[in-house]
Parts: sequence; C-alpha cells; structure tokens
Amino acid sequence: MKLVKTADMKEKGADPYDIKQQDSKDMIDHDRIYFHIYT
Repeated sequence: MKLVKTADMKEKGADPYDIKQQDSKDMIDHDRIYFHIYT
C-alpha cells in the first residue's frame, strides 16, 4: 500500500522530502496500530 502511495506522489511531482514525510507518517501509524494490537 505504501509503495503505491509513494509512486503516486512521485507521479504528481511531489518533493522527495514530502514523500519521506509521508513514509514516516505511515510507519508511525503502523507502529501505533501494532502497539494497540499486541499490548
């Protein structure tokens, strides 16, 4: 899912920095969900 979103952003001419920010936001969301499930 994340790869698709990043590729989509690249197609729209997104700044590499914006793409990185999006990736870290996805990672944080994922970690939060993981944390909730396993604690």
